[in-house]
Amino acid sequence: MAFGNAPLERVIKKLSNDRVDVAIETGEVFWYTANKLNLKDQFSAAGLAFEAEKIYIAFTPETDKSQEYANILSAGMKALRRSGELQKIMEMYGLNDWK
Repeated sequence: MAFGNAPLERVIKKLSNDRVDVAIETGEVFWYTANKLNLKDQFSAAGLAFEAEKIYIAFTPETDKSQEYANILSAGMKALRRSGELQKIMEMYGLNDWK
């Protein structure tokens, strides 16, 4: 178990130096941090320990603007994916498009 400041960075460095054999972490978080440390190419995923969970963005029904905001977000994501900009953003973080 890691704790303190930047625990995942310490775990990844330990993995890189063969001081630990395995790390359990959310894939996106692990790959982003490994990429930030320029160590991403040293690792491979051994498997999934947990079922993937869907993540949702929600807008409060208490305001009349909620549907407008949801539409703006949806249209923006479609435009980013269509233009290739989403892929560029994902690559900056060492991630893959979830779709």
